[in-house]
Amino acid sequence: MEEIEKWSRGVVDSSDTVNYRSGKPKQGGLFCESIFGPVKNYECSCGKYKGPRYKGIVCEKCGVEVASSRERRVRMGHIDLASPIVHEWYKKSPSGGIHQLLQISATEIEKILTYVKYVVVKDISDQLKDEIIKKVDADYQNTLKELDALFKREQEEKEGKKMETVKKLYEENKQSLEAEYHRMRGIIADLKFGTTILESDYRNFFYQYANKIPFSSGPEGILLMLKSIDVEKEIKRRVKEFPNIKSVDQKKKMMSLIKLLINLYVSGVKPENMIIRKLPVIPPDIRPVVQLDGGRFASSDVNLFYRRVLMRNSRLKKMIQVGMPDIVKKNEIRLLQESINNLLVGEKNPAGKGGSGVKVFKSISDMLSGKEGVFRKNLLGKRVDYSGRSIITVGPDLNLNECGLPIYIAVKMFTPFIIGKLIEKKIVYTPKQAEKLIKDGNPMALKFLEEVIKDKYVLLNRAPTLHRLSIEAFKIKLMPGKTIRLHPLVCPAFNADFDGDQMAVHLPISDEAQKEARELIAADKNIIKPGSGDPTITHSQDMVLGIYFLTDTFSEKYPDYNTEEEWESKVLPVARYASFQEAIDAFNNKQVTLKDKIVVLEDNQPIQTTIGRVIFNSILPEDYPYVNRKMGNKDLKRLLSDIFDKYDMQTTVKVADAIKNYGFKYSTIAATSINILDMKVPKEKEDILKAGDLDNNEVLKYYYKGFFSEEEKHRLVVKIWTDVKKSVEKNLKSIIGAGNNLYTMIDSGARGSQTHLTQISGMKGLVVNPKGEIIELPIKSSFVEGLKPIEYFISAHSGRKGKADTALRTAESGYLTRKLCDASQELIVREVDCGSSEYIIYSREEAELKGEKFASLIYGRTVAEDVIDENGVKILRAGEMINKSALSLIETSKISTIKVRSPLTCHCISGVCQKCYGMDLATRNMVEVWVPVGVIAAQSIGEPSTQLTLDTFHDGGVAGAAEASGIDRVKQLFEVRPPKNPAIVAPFDGVISFEETPEGGKFGKIRLTGEVQKRSYLVKEGYTVTVKPGELLAKGAAYAAKGSSKLKIKEAGKVLDINEDFITIGVEEIFTKSLVGLTPKKTKVGARVYKGEILTTGALDVMEYKNIVGDLQAQRYIISESKRVYASQGQDLNDKHIEVVVKQLFSKVFIEDGGDSSFIPGTYVKYEEYIKVNAQLEAQGKRLAQGKRVALGLTTIAKESDSWLSAASFQETIRVMVGASLRGSIDTLSDLKSNVIIGRLLPVGENYRTMHGFNDQDQTTN
Repeated sequence: MEEIEKWSRGVVDSSDTVNYRSGKPKQGGLFCESIFGPVKNYECSCGKYKGPRYKGIVCEKCGVEVASSRERRVRMGHIDLASPIVHEWYKKSPSGGIHQLLQISATEIEKILTYVKYVVVKDISDQLKDEIIKKVDADYQNTLKELDALFKREQEEKEGKKMETVKKLYEENKQSLEAEYHRMRGIIADLKFGTTILESDYRNFFYQYANKIPFSSGPEGILLMLKSIDVEKEIKRRVKEFPNIKSVDQKKKMMSLIKLLINLYVSGVKPENMIIRKLPVIPPDIRPVVQLDGGRFASSDVNLFYRRVLMRNSRLKKMIQVGMPDIVKKNEIRLLQESINNLLVGEKNPAGKGGSGVKVFKSISDMLSGKEGVFRKNLLGKRVDYSGRSIITVGPDLNLNECGLPIYIAVKMFTPFIIGKLIEKKIVYTPKQAEKLIKDGNPMALKFLEEVIKDKYVLLNRAPTLHRLSIEAFKIKLMPGKTIRLHPLVCPAFNADFDGDQMAVHLPISDEAQKEARELIAADKNIIKPGSGDPTITHSQDMVLGIYFLTDTFSEKYPDYNTEEEWESKVLPVARYASFQEAIDAFNNKQVTLKDKIVVLEDNQPIQTTIGRVIFNSILPEDYPYVNRKMGNKDLKRLLSDIFDKYDMQTTVKVADAIKNYGFKYSTIAATSINILDMKVPKEKEDILKAGDLDNNEVLKYYYKGFFSEEEKHRLVVKIWTDVKKSVEKNLKSIIGAGNNLYTMIDSGARGSQTHLTQISGMKGLVVNPKGEIIELPIKSSFVEGLKPIEYFISAHSGRKGKADTALRTAESGYLTRKLCDASQELIVREVDCGSSEYIIYSREEAELKGEKFASLIYGRTVAEDVIDENGVKILRAGEMINKSALSLIETSKISTIKVRSPLTCHCISGVCQKCYGMDLATRNMVEVWVPVGVIAAQSIGEPSTQLTLDTFHDGGVAGAAEASGIDRVKQLFEVRPPKNPAIVAPFDGVISFEETPEGGKFGKIRLTGEVQKRSYLVKEGYTVTVKPGELLAKGAAYAAKGSSKLKIKEAGKVLDINEDFITIGVEEIFTKSLVGLTPKKTKVGARVYKGEILTTGALDVMEYKNIVGDLQAQRYIISESKRVYASQGQDLNDKHIEVVVKQLFSKVFIEDGGDSSFIPGTYVKYEEYIKVNAQLEAQGKRLAQGKRVALGLTTIAKESDSWLSAASFQETIRVMVGASLRGSIDTLSDLKSNVIIGRLLPVGENYRTMHGFNDQDQTTN
């Protein structure tokens, strides 16, 4: 509370806000200028002092200090409360609060606060308890005597039936008196610190001991209790009690309490500060009052809550002054408590939640939490000036680093710069005149616009911003019209098309921001996708068609020669040329046509090619090998990737732009179009469908006779129609080939696929219903033939599923990306080498088993040990990176295994090192120190997740046995959640057998029997062994006896040997588990399996697998499973991004015993820090900390962040902030998110290198 007084600039004691006539804040009110600072910049309230020269002077007339009006964003006031009030955030917080500290339930605390119960606020002696019990005993005896005397008197006076009633009444009174006596004795016996009693008990009995027993009630009572806690003594007492607790739940509770007490002790936070005596008033600019057009005022909801508090507080002060009765004061304290609770957490039952039309007021908690809270709405992301928005259209004539900006948007965005130029050149003299000139569209203004935009870059952004390539910088090229023109090659990065997409444009103002845009964010500097290392500037549609047309050998002169082989062998060259330039000159002079076959000499070697291919090669670098093949979209992508590796980024951009220009030019010449005659239906289709119908009817016949179950029938029908569609597709390929425009589009990769062609000319086939189940009735028609009404209906039915999936998937993907970013945003490349000696082994055999390429697994990695080929030649030294040249050497030398460094084995705290990370895929060079690899990994995983399905695979259509797939499976893995029916993993070596069960049949249960383990049991002195060798003993059976006393075994087993002092028992490890919903991989009884072997189909429980095989294998399982999900949807994702996130999932150790370290038991610490501290303790000969490495989900990792600002902005804002305040947390701003919130330069890039002296090191080495 003393801290609040230090922060505060004055006491707010009036509930007034502003004068509604003059608009000026009222003195002592919620907007008081003397407390919070002046409304007008460097001007006091009365206007006596104006201007910065009077800064710091306090006006003697109005009492306002002359200062910047920005002070009203910072300065706080406070309200002196007439009574202490319990802070609602700390009353029952999961992070630990009053209920945990006092060991009183939240309901009991509520009763104390509402004066329903009294509480003992200090410990009382046994002597005092005995004294009270004696008094109760005496009172009880006296009351009994009085009752007996009264009964005797009644006996003398009454007779008969009346006497029976009196006797009955006497017995009832005696029983109730006895019960009350025992109840009071019980209460007195239990009296100690924290004991609560009813108000009626206090009023009837305990009031007479008010001087001896410290009873209290309301917030005052809680305050006294918290003040009486000596944190240091309490820690010692609780730690002493801990070993004696046997209940697991009680141990957990005690551990939480000890952790809370240690946090309070370390941070120096006083427990009584959870009670408010001085309520802070937040700065007025955070809760503004704004005058509307009609003269009315709009005010922040928090002001309403503050006014209620002030009104209640002033009423209570007056009541205390005039000495009102306690009952009235208590009621007012209750109302004050309620008004402060409303301010902090909102109204309990706001009418707005029940029905529409009634406003729900936002409390301080609401201001902070959720999507509309200050963290997410105003700090992490905000609306900015110097920005515009418009529809995008294609700009085919632009260069890669250019965008077309409409003149009207450019004028709006650059208005201040144009005004500056107009005044500087003395064309106008005031900003108002300049504005008028611009508004009138004066040519002079447009002339200066061209001057101010010269060499300026703007940022273009398309929502959703899924990865860093969703914001790119471009040079401005002024365009007429109202749309932004976008270069076609950047569309894949933005995931943009031209069907009405909108994009936002932002202007970087400062020179530093312009430099960043030019050097880091420019489109021509971001041509490689960080997620996979593939070029992002991929050619598509018209551009691909043009290049395909240019390089294709098919000519209408030779319509029968469709293939490259036929062209080479059967088509004769029309001319021979000594050089490529000569061939191009001949084409320009119209001596030859584009598709003519020619022979050209290159390095004295004749090459058979076409004029089109010569033209295509003319745009490639001069020393690049001649490309003599047909080029589709994948070929162009590979070509750009190869040029990037062999040359530089500038050359790649130049070639990409040239391909774009030639593509558009020759697609116009090709004039590829679709004609109904291009769509040919196979003649054999009718016969194939008839055969399918016959097979289908055969299955249905057996099904109706009861030979097939519903699942079997469904599976067979689906198989029949799938095969029918394949047959139609096969026949279709033979009739649609080169020369057909549909074939050209599909073969080039410009548009569509073979599946689309099958639906157009073959048959649509089977479709799914909205549940995701396959409808057995196939759509036999193709789009050319036209669908029948029933087929159209089924088709529309399945289309709906696709639309719903897309909408849901976008939301799911967005949330996954957010969680990934929050969990891994602190991971930065922090050092050159962490010195880790651990590594991962990759082998060709393992890669083949997983269906992956060995080369792609090791590419971009740093080798952990020297790579030596079969001849003993050293190919790579330890610490060198595997680039393209090294990769080709490894491939040719046929090395089968390689040991590489990995982020998984990196020992760098809160980041990774250069050596463990390896290549930065966006630059194809060794990653730089400062790169935020965590955010890059999160974006690389999150961006393609929009393409993942939401389906669940069903076993024979049974929804109960569903296994998560698509985005659900990815979430399951990253949240480390167990699947519904996990696969079985062998917990030890052994042999398998099966047990029959009613649910699972012959393979109902799997049984794993391990090898016999020897166990020795001691025979105590005086005991006689009662068993014989070879005897089978059940668990808990006696093996020795001494009279009635017996010694028992703890495990079932067979007696192997009997000695004088001990017996040896052979124990068989046995593991059994149900196989319902699972299929065993090995079905042979007696087959040998090994520890960690996966025995059945299905997904693994990561935590269970980790406990059996260890951390590294569990981590690699998550990586391979995640990659499998993405690969199944055609998404290429590099392992290292998943490894970075998985490193973070396994980054915590749960401390069980702190040893001689500063670690607090029951808390999480970083794994790398735990290893480092234990190594230091071991070197000093001290007791090591004991802990268990845990795998936490993304959500938990994000909430367990070292930065409380980052954690609070993610989820459960109030809980995180309460926890941070109890620990006295200091945010060191070491991660990215906290710096964004505060508004500082991020600790990455050059800023990180400068902060940590890397630039100095570079200069020293140079």
